[in-house]
Amino acid sequence: MRRLLVALLLVAVLAGALWLVRQREARTARLERAQARLLAFDDRAVEGLELEVAGRGLWRFERQDEGWRVVAPVQDLAADGAISSLLFALRAVPVTRVIEVPESLGEYGLDPPQVRLRLQGVAVPPLDLGMRTPTGDGLFARDPRRKGVLVLGDLGGAGAHLLGPFPESLRERRLLDVPVTQIDALEIEPASGPVTLERRADGWWLTRPHALPASERVVGEVLQILARAEVVAFEDEAGAEAAADAGVRVRVKAAGRAREFVCAARPDGSFAVRTPHRQPLLVVALGADPRSWEAAIFGPETLWRVNRYAVQEVRYAWGARHFAARRENDRWRSADGRELEEQEVYTLLARLFDLPVRGWEVGSREGALRGSLWFRLEDGGEGRALLFEGGRAARDDVPGIVFHLGATPPPPP
Repeated sequence: MRRLLVALLLVAVLAGALWLVRQREARTARLERAQARLLAFDDRAVEGLELEVAGRGLWRFERQDEGWRVVAPVQDLAADGAISSLLFALRAVPVTRVIEVPESLGEYGLDPPQVRLRLQGVAVPPLDLGMRTPTGDGLFARDPRRKGVLVLGDLGGAGAHLLGPFPESLRERRLLDVPVTQIDALEIEPASGPVTLERRADGWWLTRPHALPASERVVGEVLQILARAEVVAFEDEAGAEAAADAGVRVRVKAAGRAREFVCAARPDGSFAVRTPHRQPLLVVALGADPRSWEAAIFGPETLWRVNRYAVQEVRYAWGARHFAARRENDRWRSADGRELEEQEVYTLLARLFDLPVRGWEVGSREGALRGSLWFRLEDGGEGRALLFEGGRAARDDVPGIVFHLGATPPPPP
């Protein structure tokens, strides 16, 4: 019995010793992991960011309701994604080595540092960033809580966001910082006069200088040009007044927000852009000249923009021939009650609605009347057009506009 008790006691002692060893190993592993991480903080709590850049002075960024902004030394938009990537890098980049007794901080680009970074809203010390290691796969840094010089790795991943160039890498380089899909109005003021476009339930409409359907293709191309426009340089010293007021004014409305700017062409093909919500003068690569965005290019490309399968009734005349049909119980019938092949009716509607429009003008309905088109939709909406000699057409819903057709209307069946 006594031997059994001794054995049990020995087992208990060994188990306790093993538990203590494992606890020590776990603490050591946690310490090593903590030492291998650069900074520990909740990036959601970060309220601001300061960068003291060698030769560039102090740059301050603030998190605001609409996103990050540059607040000093200029007022400008910041790139939310770039700042998020930087904060992630500060938490995720590994410390691959520590030079415990550096000969001189200046040899590592840390006296003075190339960048001194401070975060507001979280309890972390300022971080100094220096030069890349001679092999190029690391970055020297200094944390006042630690001895020596830290070597940061993963420069091909998260660590790449610590390389800058600062502050340009954190500034918004998109000209249009609103999604294209949310844009509901566009105003352009070239030399030829103001142009206003508006998104409606049935697509884009030109509302000024005249009301008529707009080309979805052309409007889409203009919006994509604005969406892809990239700032290639910031002229902070030039100030807003350096952009010519004689440039083309553009105003974009999206989701309750408005963005307005003036684009002035430069000899090198770029554009100087002045905008009220960004202090610096922006040098932008647009890919197209806004001076060409006149009302004439936005006209419709087809006579009607209507879903033919939503038509309930149609009456069409061309020359001496007439055609009338109504859809009843999903079957098409002619005016005299004959049942019609639905494909025949829908083919005719497609050919009429898709008549190409080669241009438009403000004018009277000149020329002899050759035909007419009237239709009624399932929702009660109606459309009517008159067709004249010489390939001209006029729609009742856009009075005063004459369309030039690029094809002859088809004969009635």
